[in-house]
Amino acid sequence: MILEKNTLAVVLNGSSTQGMNAAKNLIHQYNRVLLVGNDRHELKSASRDLSSQCPSEKILYVEADLTRKAELAKFICLVKDKFGGADFVENCMQIEDAAERETFAVALKAFEAAAVNQLEVA
Repeated sequence: MILEKNTLAVVLNGSSTQGMNAAKNLIHQYNRVLLVGNDRHELKSASRDLSSQCPSEKILYVEADLTRKAELAKFICLVKDKFGGADFVENCMQIEDAAERETFAVALKAFEAAAVNQLEVA
């Protein structure tokens, strides 16, 4: 269990079924879990569902499309400035289109390089 410091796990596509399952596992290992996706209503609902299993301040969410450079830059700043960086990233994105998958892979690498403390990506 990783609770000796204020840790943050980031779950990409956090409101998906796979993202919710990942978050349920991570809330017991990290101080905070940040759900990321591009539908605020789904993220809010997922956050409420997860909050029934742990203190609500442990579950956070942010609406962001990481394939858009401006949103990626804002997200990187948020994670670095507000949380001191991420300690773990769970990628639950399932992108079928090859070009979109490549664009997302580039964005994920940029995020990892800029905002992940100890690179540990699933």
